[in-house]
Amino acid sequence: MSRTRAVVICLLLLVLAAAHVLSQENCPQLSVPQIIPGTNMFNAQQEVWLGNAEAASVEQSLTIIDEPQLTAYLQQMVDGLAQSLGSTQLQFRVKIYDAPTGQAFSLAGGRIYVSRKLIALTRNEDEVAGILAHEMGHSVAHHEAIARSESFRKVLGLKEVSDQADVTARWNELVSNYRRMKAGSYEKAVAMEEREQVQADAIALYLVARAGYSPQSFFDIFDRTAQTKSNIGGFWSNLFGRSSPDSRRLARIIKDTPAMLKTCINTRTENATVYDRWKTGVIEYPGLSATHQESLPGLVSKRVLTERLRPEVQRIRISPDGKYVLAQDDGNVFVLEREPLTSIFHFEAHDAGSAQFTPDSRGIVLLFDDVRASPRVERWDIASQKRAEVHEVYVRDGCLLSKVAPDGKTLTCLTREFDSAGFMKFNLDLYDVATATSFVHKKGWVDIDLAKMLRFGGWQELPEFLAAGQKLLEALSPMAFSCDAHYFVAHSRQNTLAFDLFSRNKMDLPGNIKGLLDYSFTFLANGNLIGVAGGNGEKSEVVEFPSGRVIYKDLNIGGSRLEAVAQGDHVLLRPIKDHPVGIFDLKQNKIVVASKRSAITVWDDSYIAERLDGELQVFDIPSFKPVERAQLPDAPLGNVHASAISPDLTWLAISQKTRGAVWNLQTGQRLYHVRGFSAAYFSPDGGLYADFPQVSFHGTHSGPRCFEQRRHAPGARHR
Repeated sequence: MSRTRAVVICLLLLVLAAAHVLSQENCPQLSVPQIIPGTNMFNAQQEVWLGNAEAASVEQSLTIIDEPQLTAYLQQMVDGLAQSLGSTQLQFRVKIYDAPTGQAFSLAGGRIYVSRKLIALTRNEDEVAGILAHEMGHSVAHHEAIARSESFRKVLGLKEVSDQADVTARWNELVSNYRRMKAGSYEKAVAMEEREQVQADAIALYLVARAGYSPQSFFDIFDRTAQTKSNIGGFWSNLFGRSSPDSRRLARIIKDTPAMLKTCINTRTENATVYDRWKTGVIEYPGLSATHQESLPGLVSKRVLTERLRPEVQRIRISPDGKYVLAQDDGNVFVLEREPLTSIFHFEAHDAGSAQFTPDSRGIVLLFDDVRASPRVERWDIASQKRAEVHEVYVRDGCLLSKVAPDGKTLTCLTREFDSAGFMKFNLDLYDVATATSFVHKKGWVDIDLAKMLRFGGWQELPEFLAAGQKLLEALSPMAFSCDAHYFVAHSRQNTLAFDLFSRNKMDLPGNIKGLLDYSFTFLANGNLIGVAGGNGEKSEVVEFPSGRVIYKDLNIGGSRLEAVAQGDHVLLRPIKDHPVGIFDLKQNKIVVASKRSAITVWDDSYIAERLDGELQVFDIPSFKPVERAQLPDAPLGNVHASAISPDLTWLAISQKTRGAVWNLQTGQRLYHVRGFSAAYFSPDGGLYADFPQVSFHGTHSGPRCFEQRRHAPGARHR
């Protein structure tokens, strides 16, 4: 290469470099809100220390998904988004946590937390970047540090903090004195929240645009999570305050989307396959107990309990083909063969609702439906003994009541809202589980006139309506899926809905079927429908669905609620007099079995129930004689409702929802096996005090009963 040519090339490179620098200088600069002097007592390093202290407290109540590969994907995105911030002392660290709602939040110093439910809602990497960038925006604007500065001043009387130990100590002191925090003006708090959200949005839009992500995706994920449905409000609605804060915020997002030169955008490699694989890994993450080895640093001694606490089985089901039996307790699902009754496998299912077999008997469908949470639907394959599908259905404020079809493809969700006229409205939706989209929306499915209720002295009922418990909602709006997942029927005082789920069409029902929907109804295994009718349930009927042809009439059901059995001319009644459940023979028009065990199901002339010792037993209905039994395998303990340990570490008491036990920790021996208690305490003199709620067969607590049990030697006495 000649010297002249080399000089020309060097000059060209210098020109290109200068042009790149010039173009970068022409890039729009990030506008960070100015901090009002005196509102933030933390410097940059102290803010990081504050975030560390906050994280230590917050993570005690969070289930962190501690999977490095899943977290690394998000951390890499955060690091890329932070490049356009230049030098900053913020330490952006992101973690994924498990929660029943779609949420993300940030702590001081750059700590970011994103729930698995929110990740499940995203559709591409750009939307994930928008969520992260928004939380980064809160950190860049120092919103958390400013808020904590105000708390330190008002609650602790502080004007400044010093080193890391001081910041941590002051934070812990604030947590200990949180009750002293006085609520300020609601209007002021709303205005501040809206202002901070807009500031975080503006920063986020800048970060995603500079990093090469789509600002439109930021809009899309906000539109779905806020459920504004692209409604940004108009001039008049904004002027008179009729558009929601979310709508106004959405309009601001669109307005503030920056026009970014191509030379200002960082290059990145987009890989949809990697995103899909990562998202699937987050959704299907099995949980702490399934993947983590026991880690107990500083362990001094360990005692294995010789007799475990066997949780009470809450539900028993038989598959449509009669081949399998399903037993479910608070934390596990067990699958057994029916003939002979032998265990096959089990899996953990903490906080799951009622499990059911799919119509083809090949799988099990689970619904995780915490109140006011977005539902999660899982399908397990029996042949492979593995989870086959997981779907998160995002509902912004969660479902108050939800049910899933036996095939796991359709979900019904009841939500609530209030209007300015004093009405409490419950809305009904049918969701396609696979796409998490609503294809039927019934606004005002149930209307409660609160003002009228108060005018006519309904003060006592008001708290129950506001609490909107499951029993109340099931009474306000009974609903059922057919066993083959073909039909859905729901009813309220104002509305009736019958829907063909296969064709996605509404159905007209004959009058006699509508007359069976007021109180309790269910589909039977053969496709017929049974409903309670008459003043005392004496006019109840079984009818062919959807024709309405009467099969059995004038059934004396009484005031019980109905539950279908696996096969045969029987139905379960819950509760009956002096018992939680009874087996009703449709042909004989009478109760033929009254069971003390709540978990029970029927197949022709036999039924399966749980014994007190935890075994499942098959009984012959005509003779009431046991036929065979099977022991369920040991499984992890479900949710603990109460626990206590003696001061000398000798005695341990643990209770689940329905069963409790007391162990000698020196020997590991179980001394007492009792029904569930809600609280317990070991006194220094060796006494155990336990609170046993008095339960009626109608499923309500008629008041607590306290017992004292003293343990001095082999014997015990009660008071």
